[in-house]
Amino acid sequence: MKVEWLHHTGFNVSDMDQSLEFYRDLLGLEVTRDLVFEGEILDKLGGLPESKAHIVFLGNGDDRHFLELVEWLSPVGTATDAAPINDVGVSHLGLRVDDADRFYEELSSKGIRFTHPPVVRENATYPDVQKICFLQDPDGNRVELLEVAPGP
Repeated sequence: MKVEWLHHTGFNVSDMDQSLEFYRDLLGLEVTRDLVFEGEILDKLGGLPESKAHIVFLGNGDDRHFLELVEWLSPVGTATDAAPINDVGVSHLGLRVDDADRFYEELSSKGIRFTHPPVVRENATYPDVQKICFLQDPDGNRVELLEVAPGP
């Protein structure tokens, strides 16, 4: 028995169009699947009778790990307050980027909420992460941007 690879990370969202503007249009991820899922299988999976969800998978073209966005159409979910990052059960999506400073500058100028500017690990060497920052999507889900130290 073994895990073959990490398939996806999932976030519940309140408004799919708003989330797609963020993940697709601002971060540049590509939609790989877009579907409305309902019926007995979803009812059993979610433990919710007569459920219906709009599900979108996004990726970066490697077909290995996807981001799954789920907007519950029925029953509609409720928003929760953002818990501190150290609370058990708090999750985030980590994205390796080519230039954390540029992402920070461009996304900040468009009103995206960052926890802090990129933090630099001065002595980082390839393949370790050299710059790290956290931001939040429109629903408060945390996204970590990671820039790897330059290679040899």
